[in-house]
Amino acid sequence: MALWGKTDTLASAPKYITRKAYFIASAVNLTENTIDLREPVSGTCFAVGDGVVYNNGGGTSATGLTSGSTYYVASSGTSGLIKLSDTEAHAKAGTNIIDITGQGNDAQYLQRNTEGNESTAERNGDHIYNGSDIYFVDADEATQPSNRARGIKGPGWWAYRSWTNADGSVQHRCEQLIAMGAYAGATGSGTYQAQTGDNAADDAVVYDATTYIDTQPTDRTTTGGGGTSFVVVSSRTGAGSLTYQWQISNDAGATWSNLSNAGVYSGVALATLVISNTTGLNGKKYRVICGTSTANDNAISNAVTLTVTA
Repeated sequence: MALWGKTDTLASAPKYITRKAYFIASAVNLTENTIDLREPVSGTCFAVGDGVVYNNGGGTSATGLTSGSTYYVASSGTSGLIKLSDTEAHAKAGTNIIDITGQGNDAQYLQRNTEGNESTAERNGDHIYNGSDIYFVDADEATQPSNRARGIKGPGWWAYRSWTNADGSVQHRCEQLIAMGAYAGATGSGTYQAQTGDNAADDAVVYDATTYIDTQPTDRTTTGGGGTSFVVVSSRTGAGSLTYQWQISNDAGATWSNLSNAGVYSGVALATLVISNTTGLNGKKYRVICGTSTANDNAISNAVTLTVTA
C-alpha cells in the first residue's frame, strides 16, 4: 500500500476530500426547483438524503439558497436531477423542497457534507457525529500534541472522525491509510513538499484501538483501619496493550486527580486498585480511566464511593 513520489506539494492544499459538484446557472430550473448534475454539466451525483453544502463560488447565489448552508438531496425522479430539502428526513420523504427563484452564477457547487452537520432532529439520541474526513498530515503536524492526542502520530493520509456522547465526552477514531515519511533534507514548519512514499509494505502500520469497560467497579464498605480494593474489567479491539489510571475525587465527583503508588495506594496503573488503610477516606469517590497504548480515546468507569464505618 506504499505511495510513490511526493504529494500535497502546496502548503495551502486542502486536507480533506469530499464529493463536489459544480453546476452552471442554466442547470437550475426555477419552475421545478431542480438542479441538473448530469453529464456534461457536472458528472457528480449524490444519493437521496445526502447532506450537501451549497457554495456560490464567490458569485451570485441562486435565490433561495444561502452560500455555506447545508441542504439535503431529494429525488426529482430522474437520476442526477436533484432537488434540495431542509432535513434528511424531509429529503427522503420528498417534502419541504427549497423554492429556488433565481439561477445564480456559473461557478456554483454543492459539496458532500461530512457527518455531524445534521439538524438536531436528525441526530442520534446517544451520540452526535462532529465530522469525518480524510486528511493529509505532514511530518511537522504529526508531532503536534493536539494531533497526537487524537491518535494521529505519523505523516501520511489519515481517516479521522469524532463524536460527542450523551454525557458530553468527546471520542475520536482515526486510521492511517497511507504511511509516509519526510526525506532527509526536510526542514521547517509546514514542509508539505517534504513528503515521500516508499516501496516497502506497510505491514507495520498500527491502527487505532477501541477500549471498552466490561465490568464496572462497585462501591465498597469497610471498617476504619481496614483495607479494600476496587476492580475493573476492560477489553480492547485493535493494537496495543491496556492501560489504567485510577483517580480520586475529594468533592463528590466535581473534580478528579490521578492517584500515585504512594502511602495507602498501590496498583494505580493496574486493573485492581488496592487501599491498605481506609482511615480518613470515608466518602471519597474513585474511578479509573481505561485506555490502550495506541488508542486515541479512553473509557472512563463509573464513579464509586468508599464508605468507612467506625
